[in-house]
Amino acid sequence: EDISKDTGIPPSSVNRTLVMLSRSGIINYKPTVDGTTFIMLEERFDQKSLPINFNIIEQLKKNNEVKLRQMVEYATTSQCRMNFILQYFGGDELENGCGNCDNCLASKELTSSVFMEKSVEKQILEGVLSANNTFTKDTILKVLNGSLTKEKTPEQLKAFYGVLSKVPDDKIDEAFDFLLRHDYVRKDGHLHPKLSVTQRGLTFLSRGYAPARKKIPLFQKPLYRALREERRLLALEFEVPPFAICSEENLAQISNLRPLTENELMTYLPSTFSANKKIVTRFLQVCKDFSYQEPVGLPSPFRRVYELYLEKLTITEIAQALDLPAQTILDKLEELEKTGLTINYKQLIKHDKFDKITKELNRGTDITEIRRKVDDCEIAEINLARKIINGE
Repeated sequence: EDISKDTGIPPSSVNRTLVMLSRSGIINYKPTVDGTTFIMLEERFDQKSLPINFNIIEQLKKNNEVKLRQMVEYATTSQCRMNFILQYFGGDELENGCGNCDNCLASKELTSSVFMEKSVEKQILEGVLSANNTFTKDTILKVLNGSLTKEKTPEQLKAFYGVLSKVPDDKIDEAFDFLLRHDYVRKDGHLHPKLSVTQRGLTFLSRGYAPARKKIPLFQKPLYRALREERRLLALEFEVPPFAICSEENLAQISNLRPLTENELMTYLPSTFSANKKIVTRFLQVCKDFSYQEPVGLPSPFRRVYELYLEKLTITEIAQALDLPAQTILDKLEELEKTGLTINYKQLIKHDKFDKITKELNRGTDITEIRRKVDDCEIAEINLARKIINGE
């Protein structure tokens, strides 16, 4: 109407012209109508033609899953929490950890001065050991505090009935949580998990102390640093945090095991990226750049053992890096020797430990007694020392 008044053109002609211009895409014109009018600002679609980008939704889902896994890993990790955060943002780690978080404090050696002879923790450990992976925490707790009737107490736990009856329940719970959190006791199963004593717990019961928990040792630091740099570059290209490409723990495993095939490598990559050819190829190339030529033709388990042997590691260090028993490592090295490779067995055991074991062997001390007298002594090390002495 305003245009009609200003121009002197009849309203009907103005309306037809505006509609024509709108259809031509020159202007955006909506004719007025009587009554209430709703104007949809966005184009409407039926259900089948909704403009949904499922690829973006799937990628967002995967990114959120990665973030959630990282949150869970932060809550359950045994490494320094400050270093975990630094790894998250791709920063450089503190060489010896922050020294202040709960994990750094817990990693310090626990001596008998912490666990007194009749401590709550020690009696819980002895009770769990007697339960022999048969009873839940609730049952063991009720036996220890005496709240379960003596008639219902399992036979193997009767010796522990009521030994903690004078200790407040919250203190017993706190002790249970400490033992579980610091790997003295573990839960097996989901619905009604049974408790059992770990090797760390057994070590404490037999020696009065437990060695500090160790992170995966880095024997291949140059390779580890190269892999870390490659991960940083890949994270920039994919616009994700470095941990999403590969966790710090898996990066350490890759650097220690030095995989030379795609299948070996993909074991250590998250499912989100393990199928990505670009990532697998680039990580694999870094590993190959650091590989020795001599053991490549060996079967994978033997090659890994031999590569770490070439780094002049002891038998226990190789066993720790590969998560295998030390005796298995010794057996594999003996097999490698049969193929014609030269193995210097004396480098596989520390000099001071070798001297102590040799001294006890010459005295005719049995294996059990040697392990008690020599700190952190493995049966495989005793067998190794005997092999060296006999010149086998």
